[in-house]
Parts: sequence; C-alpha cells; structure tokens
Amino acid sequence: MRVSFALTLAAGIAAGEMGGENALAQRESELQSPTAFSSIPDRAERSKALFSEAAKVITNPRCMNCHPAGDHPLQGDDRHIHQPAAWRGEANNGVPGLVCAACHSDHNFTLSIGEARYQSIPGHPRWALAPLEMA
Repeated sequence: MRVSFALTLAAGIAAGEMGGENALAQRESELQSPTAFSSIPDRAERSKALFSEAAKVITNPRCMNCHPAGDHPLQGDDRHIHQPAAWRGEANNGVPGLVCAACHSDHNFTLSIGEARYQSIPGHPRWALAPLEMA
C-alpha cells in the first residue's frame, strides 16, 4: 500500500503539480504507474522495481531540500545550502531570531526584484524542516 501511495504521489507530481524546471526534469524521467509492474512475477523483484520508481521522486531536490541529513535546509536542483544562512533549530523551524517563518509566511510570495536568483519564496502555515529522523 505504501509503495502504491508513493507512486500515486509521484505520478501526480510528474503530471504537473510541480513548478518550473523540477516539473520538466520529473516529466523527462516519465514515471510509470503501479500497474506497469504487475507483470513482474517475483514479489521481491516487483518490490525493488516499485521502490526504484518511487525513488525518482523521493530523491528529487524538491523532497531532499527539506529532508536534509544535516542542520541546514538546502535549495535548488543542485541542493546548495540555503541562502540566506538558516539552521534547523530544536523544533526544526529555525533558531531564535531566525525562524523559518521570518521569510516563509503562510503562503507563497512572488518577488518583484528582477536581480534575485529566485522568483518567489515558498510558504506554508507550518513551514519547517522535516525532523532529522526523516532525512
């Protein structure tokens, strides 16, 4: 069931729910539906194939940037360290004086500054890094 959910999620993301270059890169890898693996008779081999398919999404920068193994969030397809500098903090939402919500509000924010490397600041009411055990 979990693999089926992951692949359904992956298919939804690949179908265009992602924005910009990530969506293009994801579509180029063309995710297969869970039924595409039903012809693999060996259960262990089918499981490996399903997990490999789900890994295309799980290892995507869109997931990995907020699920880092360290104490800094990452950004971009190259997974560079978040700029401006940011730290995980005890509650995974920054450190005193520099919490995630200082920049990441409850909604996406489009920038009008043409010189910035990025065009918007993503938002969500509970913006934070995933817990370290989910890296």
